[in-house]
Amino acid sequence: MTKETREALVLVPSAGHASRCLTPAVFLFEDEQPVCERVYFDTATILTQLGLASSLPFPA
Repeated sequence: MTKETREALVLVPSAGHASRCLTPAVFLFEDEQPVCERVYFDTATILTQLGLASSLPFPA
């Protein structure tokens, strides 16, 4: 996680609500051993569920 990402997350106060979103994980292997895991999630979905972002789609 970059410094900028950590700072952005700190600016979002705890809302005391649960949220759910699809979270795919990608594993990279070398010689049948896992060497890396990458987890992806949609921040806009979480912020919308917490009431911190508009539920309207972003302009194209």
